[in-house]
Amino acid sequence: MSISVTPEQPEHTVYAGFWWRALAFVLDWIVLVVVDGIVAFAAGMEAWMHDAFALRGTIGTYTSIIGMLYFPLLESSRLRATLGKLACGLMVVDEDGRQLGFSRAFGRNVGKVVSAAILMVGFMMAGWTHRKQALHDLMAGCLVLKKSSPSLAVRLPEAL
Repeated sequence: MSISVTPEQPEHTVYAGFWWRALAFVLDWIVLVVVDGIVAFAAGMEAWMHDAFALRGTIGTYTSIIGMLYFPLLESSRLRATLGKLACGLMVVDEDGRQLGFSRAFGRNVGKVVSAAILMVGFMMAGWTHRKQALHDLMAGCLVLKKSSPSLAVRLPEAL
């Protein structure tokens, strides 16, 4: 399966609103919990065999690295989306509709710290800005778009 998007935005660009993005985040969180569980199990088996006290540090290191890289690696890939965003039919692009580079995708995700630090208002901004951009999207010059192909999207009520 190949997903292609032209650099120019289509005439009828559909920006992904707050609730679609929230659903995608919940799905990504589930993916990360499963992956972290597998890593924790593998690290736990290693620690159980050698040094149980080192378990916390090992798991924390691995899960932090996975969490820091999951979003920018997938959002800067040809998919232009995390697994949760793919399931919801969303993609992350720059303001010209082009694929993100890793550094911009990483910066966008670092910006989520700022969005969270101001009582989550930075995330909520996706509900009222013109192009449905959260604060971290504005900081990185990114857009989250709804793909036009309904076969890639989860079927949910139009209210979302």
